[in-house]
Amino acid sequence: MEQQEDRLLAVPLDDRLLTSVELPGSDASYLDPEKQSVVEVLLDRYPVAQFPPLGHVERRLPINGGEEADLDLLLTKHGLRQRPAAPRSSLKAPGEKGRTDLTALSTLVLNSWSGADAPILPAISLEEGEEGLRIWVHVPALAERLTPGGSLDLWLRDQAESICLGRRWLPMLSPALGKAAAFKPGEVQAAVSVGLRCNDQGELSDYRFALTSVKVDAVVDDAALQALADRKPKARTTPAALKPIKDQLPQLERLVEITALLRQRRLEAGSLELDLPRPSLEALGDLCIPAPEERRHGWMVQLPAHRPTALLRELVILAGRALGTHLAALGLPALFAVNPAAEGSEINEVAKAALGLDIPVELSDDGNAPAAHDLVAIFAATDRSRVLQRQLSDVIPPVQLSATAEAHQLACEPAAYAPWCLPSLHYADLWNQQVLVLLLTEGKDRPSVRHKTRVDLASASCHGTIDWPLLTPTQLAELQQGRSDAMVQRLNGRARFAADVEADLVAMAQARAAEPLVGQTLTGVISGVQSYGFFVEIPPPRWRVWCT
Repeated sequence: MEQQEDRLLAVPLDDRLLTSVELPGSDASYLDPEKQSVVEVLLDRYPVAQFPPLGHVERRLPINGGEEADLDLLLTKHGLRQRPAAPRSSLKAPGEKGRTDLTALSTLVLNSWSGADAPILPAISLEEGEEGLRIWVHVPALAERLTPGGSLDLWLRDQAESICLGRRWLPMLSPALGKAAAFKPGEVQAAVSVGLRCNDQGELSDYRFALTSVKVDAVVDDAALQALADRKPKARTTPAALKPIKDQLPQLERLVEITALLRQRRLEAGSLELDLPRPSLEALGDLCIPAPEERRHGWMVQLPAHRPTALLRELVILAGRALGTHLAALGLPALFAVNPAAEGSEINEVAKAALGLDIPVELSDDGNAPAAHDLVAIFAATDRSRVLQRQLSDVIPPVQLSATAEAHQLACEPAAYAPWCLPSLHYADLWNQQVLVLLLTEGKDRPSVRHKTRVDLASASCHGTIDWPLLTPTQLAELQQGRSDAMVQRLNGRARFAADVEADLVAMAQARAAEPLVGQTLTGVISGVQSYGFFVEIPPPRWRVWCT
């Protein structure tokens, strides 16, 4: 706030807003000569022609009030301090008819998040059979508990994303829905599952979807997996962190082997991993741990092999490829995630920067740089790897939602990728689960009741054999109307919004951690250059400072 002669003004913190707001004289009590606070202003009149905007002060916001005050300032800035309450709606119980009982399988939840109201993660089982090993990914049954297009579904669509605030989350789900669907050790819970089979090269060879009942045996966290990695092969004693999951250790060891093979195949196929984690600051909490399926970048954060997220991400990607292939083959209105390859000209610019630093980059006969994942391998052998990886990350196209199935470079899927394993984190996953549940429960597996031969709508065996409508015209019309261009744009916009909130939280935490360094001379590395200035990265913990 500023007093300019006889006018009391509120000056926006965002310098992109080019007008100040006139305040009534009664708000003079909020003036702060020491500049220890800012204020939240509500507009009473937007600027019209030559008339300035008018408003009044809602409340004072301290700028040095500690972590909670910083978070309050952030939520206020993004309009998240008072979120709309979920509508009153009775949840439906998942049906028992046609549900496969998988409670006898040993089932694990791989979880690195510990913040309050963190999203529900999938559970994992392994099943040995005559045809080999089947990997089960169990997703909490949310779609069966609500009415598609109902008030709760529309409210969830409007929320669109769960947002991480460090030590806690702003959940997308209503409290009642999250509580009803949560996986808890020892409790039987409804799930929507997919059984996946891979060949010896880690390629997806077979899949089958099912409505299931599962019982989680244990939750595996970072401490348990680290203890497993540190354990000597012939050790007779079991570390304390592994004792609660002693009976599941053979399954966990097998999971580590399987996911290592899947990751190797994914990287060989061109998927991109960069060593660009968020800074390790206590205040960031769960923000330091990427989601199992990174949705907002065209690259993934490189993780140690023995991390719950590192294991889970490979299985989630495989499940998304299976559903994308299935729904695209059946012509059902899914939400697909698309991730095109980076422009060759922009990759060439990164390669030029590497050549300017005397890093040998072998160009093709036509003068073009290698693919992005090949550049990462070249950069890794130098002391400029992080700087060049950061420049590379700036030219990689982000992942976007689309109504049309296209390639997903990050998941190494050339045709169709439909995310669905994180329905409490992204509404797009919930939408795809709704389509899958409708297919499994009401899809027509034969042309008419007179035909005795049925097709298996839950597996790829039905592809190319169906020449009749799978759903009624009304059901299909409702799905197509719901998956409108406006909804796709809304979900993409909310994903960018969530990314902006989390980026602001990271920047604020870094600024607070850097306050004791004010006045000191530090050594840094230039990590980006623009016509109007440059970025300098100061380790640790990887602060990125803008300089002019």
